[in-house]
Amino acid sequence: MNRIALILTAAAYLLSFGCYMRFLNTGRELIGRLGTLFLALGLVAHDFALLERSRGLHTVPYHDLYGSMSLFGWLLALTYLGLELYHRQRSCRSSWCSFSRRTLRRRTGCRNRICGEPFSRFM
Repeated sequence: MNRIALILTAAAYLLSFGCYMRFLNTGRELIGRLGTLFLALGLVAHDFALLERSRGLHTVPYHDLYGSMSLFGWLLALTYLGLELYHRQRSCRSSWCSFSRRTLRRRTGCRNRICGEPFSRFM
């Protein structure tokens, strides 16, 4: 059961990351909501993985380095989901978008304003 929960957790977090990145590129609300849904599913699966690990070890899940890093990741995801629900915003702040836009322009070789258009709505 622990391995299944671990695989589901990783898959949900990766799908959530992919949806959020796609949302930042396109701005479609449905993609952002899917990212939030996959993040919540990942949190539930991660919670079950931590619970099964603590039952198997008969101790707290942060007893060793692996468990403490897993718990830290769970807390980061929970904090992000809580802030997202509190502020009702699935996009990043302007400083992060400015950094992302500059990085994408550098990597793609795009120097005009048209290539950065999807990110300009955040500025």
